[in-house]
Amino acid sequence: MCGISLSSNANAVHYSTDNLIFHNSFVNNTNQVDTAGAGPNAWDFGYPSGGNYWSDYHGVDVMKGPGQDVPGSDGIGDTPYVIDENDTDHYPLILNPLVPAHDIAVNNVVLSKTVIGLGFGGNVTIYVDNDGQNAESFNVTAYANATTIDTQQVNNLNATGQMTLTFTLNTAGFA
Repeated sequence: MCGISLSSNANAVHYSTDNLIFHNSFVNNTNQVDTAGAGPNAWDFGYPSGGNYWSDYHGVDVMKGPGQDVPGSDGIGDTPYVIDENDTDHYPLILNPLVPAHDIAVNNVVLSKTVIGLGFGGNVTIYVDNDGQNAESFNVTAYANATTIDTQQVNNLNATGQMTLTFTLNTAGFA
């Protein structure tokens, strides 16, 4: 079982035996797993793939590596999530894998002139990337000091997509 969101159930998984269960989201279930009468399951796919996201997991992520004993974060909890005496998710995920990651980046800002005198204009070119997993819509606002130049809306920039925005700076109203 992989890539399933199980939320707000009495028992998210019930009477399961000899299954590989990883990259799922167990969110706000009365019992995340009911193992009564069931055999053991494998609850993770090892390191670095990881296991499952558990909304009631309260571990931290300050270590990394197969033994979670090397300083540094890797998105996997440092302590296993114990389900019962036979079942453990050794690599619980800190972030819910079924909630899309948002990762918009401004990669470069280029000015058409290095000095613009009062009453003159120029362009500000901003390069944005969507490094996330899904199309994103967002606003980009360009400033000159604390003065807003303009705001442009970006609609549905595809995952791994790039866009170039050009703003026109007019200093006529500047002090």
